[in-house]
Amino acid sequence: LLSPALMFALTLAVGLSLAALTLLPAYEMTGYTARAHMPYDEASRYSLPPAALTGLLVPDLYGRGPAGFWGTWDRVEVGYLGVLPLVLAGLVLLLRRDRMSGFFAFLAIGGLLLALGRYAPVHRLFYRYIPGFDRVRVPARALILFDFGVAGLAALGLDALLRPLGDRVGAAFRRAVRLLPWLGGATLIIVLLLSRRILTPARSFPANDYERIAGAANRGLVVFALLLAASLIWLWARGKRWRRRTLGLLAVILVTVDLVGLGMNVEVCTYD
Repeated sequence: LLSPALMFALTLAVGLSLAALTLLPAYEMTGYTARAHMPYDEASRYSLPPAALTGLLVPDLYGRGPAGFWGTWDRVEVGYLGVLPLVLAGLVLLLRRDRMSGFFAFLAIGGLLLALGRYAPVHRLFYRYIPGFDRVRVPARALILFDFGVAGLAALGLDALLRPLGDRVGAAFRRAVRLLPWLGGATLIIVLLLSRRILTPARSFPANDYERIAGAANRGLVVFALLLAASLIWLWARGKRWRRRTLGLLAVILVTVDLVGLGMNVEVCTYD
């Protein structure tokens, strides 16, 4: 235990020493700015509300970009990762339990709890006890940690599925494949019910606005259903032992179509 601890301490000392050229003057400078005494209400602005987490599955429910957003909170991006990566990230916890997957899972959960800001106790604890956090706003930006963690889990899941599975892991995968259609159907029903509840306040909007919001939400639900079905078909193909190179290529194509297709117009505005 001593050797890794010393190596970590040495790495931390060297990193902080190199960064001190920027960190120390910046820390001193903030004492003369409006962030010197930032109250928690201000520091926790642009938190990620739990209701926005539906955007991890259907990013169009609350509109995307400044022009289409209609939620009741300060707009923040949800960090949409795609459907297949979420499925792979969930599967890897069944297929692979080691330090690497544990690290990425810890990073994802911690980043999400921190991004929730005022809606979870983690950010308030950081604000009180971690130096510098009382001078930083927009907790939702911690979603970069969540996205990185889930992307790492998805990569490990894909890597595990493209390799020969052992007896224990293979049995767990076969059980998961049998359950996934039921879990996928239940997830789709829950998302449909949630989306109907989410769209209820929009009924009081002008007719044109409601039609635009409902149309975008319906298209998003259809896209989610198709992507979920494609992800389940990919897992079925893995169970049928398709060639690993073909499966890997199909996974990359599916994720690329998903992320590029749904993300190509985000944050595209007509003003400077």
